[in-house]
Amino acid sequence: MKAIFSNLAPLLLSFILLVRIAFFFLNPSETRSNLVGDATITGVVISEPRNTSRSQVFTLRGVEIVKARFPEIYYGDRVEIKGKIEVTENKAKVLFPQVKVSENPNGQLPFKSVYDFKRTLLELYQKLLPEPEAGLMTGILLGAKSSLDASLKQDIQNAGLTHVVVASGTNLTFVSGLVFAVALILAGRRWANLWAIPMIWIYGLMSGFEPPVVRAAIMVTFTYIARFLGRPSGTWRGLVIAVYLMLLYDPEIMTDLGFQLSVAAMSGIIISGGGNLKQIVFAQVFTLPLIVGTFGRYGLLSLISNLLVLWTIPPIMTVGTLAGVVGLVSPGLGRFLIIPAQFLLSYFVEVVTFFGGFSQLVLTLPQLGPTAILGIYFIMIAGYWYLYDKARTNKSLG
Repeated sequence: MKAIFSNLAPLLLSFILLVRIAFFFLNPSETRSNLVGDATITGVVISEPRNTSRSQVFTLRGVEIVKARFPEIYYGDRVEIKGKIEVTENKAKVLFPQVKVSENPNGQLPFKSVYDFKRTLLELYQKLLPEPEAGLMTGILLGAKSSLDASLKQDIQNAGLTHVVVASGTNLTFVSGLVFAVALILAGRRWANLWAIPMIWIYGLMSGFEPPVVRAAIMVTFTYIARFLGRPSGTWRGLVIAVYLMLLYDPEIMTDLGFQLSVAAMSGIIISGGGNLKQIVFAQVFTLPLIVGTFGRYGLLSLISNLLVLWTIPPIMTVGTLAGVVGLVSPGLGRFLIIPAQFLLSYFVEVVTFFGGFSQLVLTLPQLGPTAILGIYFIMIAGYWYLYDKARTNKSLG
């Protein structure tokens, strides 16, 4: 009986997911197209707004609102939006609507203290570091997207390093290691797995819960629970569980480029079999069809720039975290402790400026449709398995 259930479970779970996806895309009430037109939207802001130099972006009842930078909207505010809803790139948006803010009658929302703490850290790093180092630190460590000037952002994009200066699955995985190390000292090896889980999700909340962060948080949670129970986890199994749960919750996320890139990069890292150089190369290769197919651009020097700066991320995050915690109590000591990270961040800026200046080496290629991109991935995977099977056969014969 147990064997029958274990064989049927994957089929049953797959069927449930397919039904969920089909219902979402075939049911008009679930899609965004029926939202187009003039509308008034009222609700409470339940995620942290994102600030740019000229605008503020937040989500209200599933619709992305882009408004003027000031007056600012904060997490927990009750707002009324009047404007025209447009659907672009599978997202419902309202651009620069009328905004009315009123006090939230329900008081503070549960995560307000987390976002307040994040704002405190952002202000602290801006005091501890000069620009653009402060902007890089807050981007890498906290997922802040608004602290870098336009020219540096363009250089980062040309150098193929955009994924480094935002909160990513890789960054969350590294933070999970730091959290586990602290929990290990306080609670012992077995219980450290459970103590680390809520801290990982709090960090994910602080960094914005972008799809790559959610994917990594689910995978790390699965790994820690498996360790606590004394069961094998397996990275592939963790990735499949993460993708399954995310699609089950929101099927539309399959159209999100961040989600697609995160899954592709993680697949490449797993297939690489370990080793920093191999992981970087495989992650680049596995995300290449999506990047080229979507943007029609690829920087020829992006692999080199990644190799030159990715090694700096763990020490930057370690020193930055320590200096931030200490700086909350003693800003002077925090400023002293953050000096090593400042040198690494300055090196990062120099590499970005150098490689970002080679805009002529950014190839412009034709954009590809979803079918062509899927076809390329099919060829890549088939080729990999052919070479893998051939190598395994030769090894067994040799």
